[in-house]
Amino acid sequence: MAEKEVKHQIALSTIIVIIILILILTGVTIAIPVLFRDSTNSTVSAPPEYVKNECTQSMSTIAVLSSIVNEEPFPYRYYNYIYRPGVILKTVSLIFGFRHDTKSWSLDKITFVDTTTGIDLMQDGDFESNYLNQSYSQCILSNTRNSISDILFDLPYSNDFYYNDQTNVGMTYLSQVLSVVGGRYYNISFYLENRGYQNNSFVLLVGA
Repeated sequence: MAEKEVKHQIALSTIIVIIILILILTGVTIAIPVLFRDSTNSTVSAPPEYVKNECTQSMSTIAVLSSIVNEEPFPYRYYNYIYRPGVILKTVSLIFGFRHDTKSWSLDKITFVDTTTGIDLMQDGDFESNYLNQSYSQCILSNTRNSISDILFDLPYSNDFYYNDQTNVGMTYLSQVLSVVGGRYYNISFYLENRGYQNNSFVLLVGA
């Protein structure tokens, strides 16, 4: 009889441990955003000083979607990512970071599409309003030597306008806060052009 009780206690303990593990794994799945990179994109690990700093310190989580360091000039390239925010999130910040010591970066045609509804949540993703502060915010690192950023019209990817950034040494961040439904999948895309040689850096982050 005593042997049966011991076996019963062991079996019950095993079940409890399994339940606890399931709850832990479920909690991790809920809390952590999921990112799927397009395999055609060439990305490298982002320099840590461009991920966690004075411009991103208010964010508890930061996902690195893209990082480019010291690439040679290239014409507009298409970048595409699928991002899934954790189910508890209601807003995220889409953040583009730029540094270019010799020339500039050009950005155009940003989209942030809810794959459930097909709706693009990005405001003025093609910069056609020609008014940067209407939909975007900027933050410049304190160690930046010089920052020139604006909406231009000479060489857009499409339509009439695009964003151009020449930030020396430090980094300028261009961001927009977006309302999301946690757990859904979002398709993020944009066109990026590199107009000069190193030193240059670009990062794309999603913060919450």
